[in-house]
Parts: sequence; structure tokens; C-alpha cells
Amino acid sequence: GDLFGNLGFGGRRGPARGADIKMGMRIDFAEAVSGIEKEIEVPRREVCGDCSGSGAKQGTKPQSCQQCDGRGQVLHRQGFFTLQTTCPVCRGEGQIITDPCGGCSGQGTVQKSSTLTVKIPAGVDDGQTLRIPGAGQAGPNGAPSGNLYVQLVVEPDPDFVREGFDVHSKVSISMVQATLGTNLKVRTVDGEEELELKRGTQPGDVITLRDKGIPVLGRRGRGDHLVHVEVIIPEKLNDEQEELMRQLAESFGDSVGKKKGLLDSLLGR
Repeated sequence: GDLFGNLGFGGRRGPARGADIKMGMRIDFAEAVSGIEKEIEVPRREVCGDCSGSGAKQGTKPQSCQQCDGRGQVLHRQGFFTLQTTCPVCRGEGQIITDPCGGCSGQGTVQKSSTLTVKIPAGVDDGQTLRIPGAGQAGPNGAPSGNLYVQLVVEPDPDFVREGFDVHSKVSISMVQATLGTNLKVRTVDGEEELELKRGTQPGDVITLRDKGIPVLGRRGRGDHLVHVEVIIPEKLNDEQEELMRQLAESFGDSVGKKKGLLDSLLGR
């Protein structure tokens, strides 16, 4: 018997699937967080409308290849063995086009530019790739189309740093606010959020806003928003402010630098 045929290598191979297409797309940080649908212009080969992808002129159809009897494979006997190879006439298609379509020159596909709507799920990150089945190049002679792969480039946000599905941001407060506590509004991915800072907040403290981060891609739940506290120390004080600070230092028993003299005041030191 046919050794290679028995092993599953026999039979017609059929037309190959269309080639894949790879493209890039830029989206905003907010669009990556919430998800969005965006249109993309894709230059690709599509099924010819004149011949419906057959490659044959209207009113005709491809003919069975006489070289391989439509199998797409030809047999070669070499002593005890029988080998199968791709038919050199039809190139494994099993049929040939004797009267090609004028619209696609017998290819079955034509070059066009298509506008596709790409659905971007919430929580995607920079560098991730979306796969859109069947949106690639059309296959020759009616074969299945390839896939479209869209690689995402997420623009950075001036206020946020992403780490996994968590978001980090910074808030600056005065030393008085840090000492006495304060309420302020901070920007999150969902808009402004009220933040309460307790008395005695220290530089570098991190306030966690639970479930205010980025949606977990493909699953339920969200990350957290972590607010890092920065305490600003004033570089210059007027005379009244300096006197108040000295009184405060004295009440704490802290030693401080000498009081500014007239020359220091005139020089702005």
C-alpha cells in the first residue's frame, strides 16, 4: 500500500489560509481603563466580488487538474516505496483556472482598504495584542481568511502610574495640613474622590482607595488606587510666620536656628 498515505499524508491539501495582518493602535490611558470601540483602517486583500473568490471568470468554473486527477498530490514510485508530492501543475489545489477572472486576474482576491471596528476591553495594558479572527488577508480561491492582530500603545497619563491593575498617584500638602489633618479632593480614574488625611500624616504615607484602580482584564474586580503623600516644607517665611514657628518650636522644646537679622531680611535669606 501507499506507506505515506497510510500514515495520513495522502489526499488533497487544499488552499492555504490567508495571511495574518499585524497593526498598531494608540489609545489614551482612560480608554485603556474603561474600554472603548475604535475604528481602524486595514489595507488587506478581500474576496473578489466578480468571481466570489473562485478566481474563474463569471460563467465558468475551475477545472479538475488532469495531472493529479484533482487530488492535489502526485505519486512517485521508487523501488519498494511510493512517495507523494505536491502536484507541480495545480500546486496542491486539485484544480486549475483555464479562464481567469478579469477583476482579480485569477487570484480570487483584490486589494482594498476596509474600516473595521475594534472592541477594546476594559483593563488592557500597553503592549498587549488583540486578535480578531478572520479579519486578515482573504485566502486564495475561497480559502479562509487570516487573522488581524492589533498591538496596543497606551499613552501615559500625567497624574497616574500603572502597576498591574493598581494605580499610583501623588498628593502634596503643607506641613500644617500634615500636622492638623485635612480633607482634599484627588483625581482617580473614575473622577474626583474625597480623601481624608488624619492628624500627624507623615511624608511618604500611602493612602489606599480600595477598588478604585483598573478593572481586572477578563475577570471581575478592580485594583486599588494608592495615593502617596508628599509634605512640602516652605523655603521662605515672613517675619510673622517665622515668629509663630519659633513659638511652636519652643513649645515642643526643639532647638532651632538663629533668628534672621536685618541684613538677612534685606537679602531675602
